[in-house]
Amino acid sequence: MERFTIDGRRVLSFDDFVEAANAGFVEQVGGRWNGNLDAFNDYLSWPEEDEYELELLDAANCARNLGHGAQAAWLRDHLDT
Repeated sequence: MERFTIDGRRVLSFDDFVEAANAGFVEQVGGRWNGNLDAFNDYLSWPEEDEYELELLDAANCARNLGHGAQAAWLRDHLDT
């Protein structure tokens, strides 16, 4: 079983999480995530036939810094894209 690790120790914003998720997981499966949560769900579901483990280092830090306010701020900053 393959294991992917997202390093959340330096995540202070949603942009930081996007970069950490890309480096530790999404780019490893052949993609590049732009922050769209529907797309992230697709990455989590792919590939369907393979099992994998996903580890989030310092999940408490991510939880502390990635609440509703962080997502709303990211969406405001990316409305044009």
